[in-house]
Amino acid sequence: MHTIVGEQHQGQPANSYLMLWIPLRMRQHVPPRNGNSYGAIIEKFPGDDASQELSFLHEPSLPGRIASILPLLKSLESVEFAGNQNADGFKLKLALDADSRRVDHKSRAMKATGIVQETRSRGEQLRFYVRQVAQPASAPFQQLQRLDTWPKTMRQNASGAREQVSDTSEAEGAVMIAHADGDVAHLQLRWAVFLPTEEGTQTYEASFGSGKRRYQIVLHGQFFVDAGRRGR
Repeated sequence: MHTIVGEQHQGQPANSYLMLWIPLRMRQHVPPRNGNSYGAIIEKFPGDDASQELSFLHEPSLPGRIASILPLLKSLESVEFAGNQNADGFKLKLALDADSRRVDHKSRAMKATGIVQETRSRGEQLRFYVRQVAQPASAPFQQLQRLDTWPKTMRQNASGAREQVSDTSEAEGAVMIAHADGDVAHLQLRWAVFLPTEEGTQTYEASFGSGKRRYQIVLHGQFFVDAGRRGR
């Protein structure tokens, strides 16, 4: 492990760093308990078949996909992928415009604008505009959360059993409008309760005409009328 770190510039003697080792989940890590199935939160096991579960690390679209997430985070400013024999490395860094600040998911009304750069090539990966509105612990949302009909969701408790609890949504939402040049003329609209890390039925895409600008709109919200967070 120290050999791998020593090959990266962060691991040089003059630098300080935090090393976090993340073991890849395997099926043997979630054995039965008391004869009953102890299910994993997500039924994916990259330690058993890394070629399938980690194939996204080799996709050319990975830098752009990570760039679209950075503006929605509260603190993280840069992400670097060291690369390997199958994929080139990259480093992304977020830079805010003057008089702009990061989204905090608490302020009643605020905006964040800026760019995400690919620092190795010095190119602009994404330009973004985020508008946030939050009304936590305010009427009528507080009263709705106390109703018996308030949505319920399932969670896994400390003993591994599934139990039903009240949904913890807050009255908060945001929209991000972003574009990237040097790509293809394309529009993507995504729903994101927390972060747009999963693509599927809640993603809408369309290609249009000629051009090299890719647009992305992310609609973020927590307060929904159903536990599946699909109602609107």
